[in-house]
Amino acid sequence: MNTSNKGQKSLDVGKVSVSDHKVSKSINPISLTIIILALVSGIGLAYLNIIHWSVAVIIIIGLLVLAASIRIADQWDKAVVLRMGKFLGLKGPGLFLIIPIIDQVDNYIDQRVRVTDFSAEKTL
Repeated sequence: MNTSNKGQKSLDVGKVSVSDHKVSKSINPISLTIIILALVSGIGLAYLNIIHWSVAVIIIIGLLVLAASIRIADQWDKAVVLRMGKFLGLKGPGLFLIIPIIDQVDNYIDQRVRVTDFSAEKTL
């Protein structure tokens, strides 16, 4: 087992290297679309005096919370969800919702099968 100076642990087995660093996912396209629609509709409705600006702010905040709760796990991934630091469960693959401040996605687990070539003489 190797430890680097950044505090990450890794295990080297032949050609396969497994490490315990966290995988960060970028913002998903569904959340980005909701954020853009919230801003455009809220500002547009307030500018045209259709609704009061305070109602527009409440709508924008509500849609931003909804956008923050949407997560997507790839077909080969499962997401580890923690609720206030305690294990809640594995979510995915696909679209799933979390409670934005209370829940957090700690890690994405890759479940793809990896094939490694080896010769019989080296394994004995």
